[in-house]
Amino acid sequence: MDDSKVMLRALGEIRRLAIINAASQPQRTHIYPRPHVYAIIHRIYPILDENRGVLTDRDDILNALPFTEAYDVGYEFVKEIYDLLDSIWVNRQEITFYQLENPYRFGEKNMGTANLRKDLIAIARYFFLHGAFDNGFWNNFMSNSPQEASVITDPWTEEELLFVI
Repeated sequence: MDDSKVMLRALGEIRRLAIINAASQPQRTHIYPRPHVYAIIHRIYPILDENRGVLTDRDDILNALPFTEAYDVGYEFVKEIYDLLDSIWVNRQEITFYQLENPYRFGEKNMGTANLRKDLIAIARYFFLHGAFDNGFWNNFMSNSPQEASVITDPWTEEELLFVI
C-alpha cells in the first residue's frame, strides 16, 4: 500500500471514530442514522447512506468519498450483494443465507476469505437495520442460516456502541 493510501486509511479511521463518538453522545444521536453507524462500526461501505442519493454514477461516488480505503468491506462487494438481494426481492423470489453464501464460499465466485461469513452477516444486518426488504424476505432469508447469523434481524440497541473501540 502506497503512502497516500495509508494516509487515507488513517484519516478514514479518524473519521470513523469521530462518527462513533458523535453517535454515542445522547444529545447527538440524531446526527447519524443507526444503520449508518452500524456500517461505520463494522467497516462496511454504507452504500444506502453515504451519498443520500445525490450521486448515482459509481466513479462519481468513489471520487467523492476519499475514505473508501477505510472500509474492510468495500463499495463493489456491498453493491453486488445489495443488487442481488434487491433483484430477488423485487421479483418475489426467495433466498436463504446459505444460498447467498455458497457461491462466494464454494462456487464460481469463490472469494477464499475467512471473513466471508462475518462480512455477509454484517452486510445483511446493515440492510435489515436500514429497512431494506420486507419481513417476509427476512423470515425466509433467516430460515436456513448459521447460528451466528441470528443477529441479522435483532433490533438495534445502543449497547452496540459500547464495545467498539
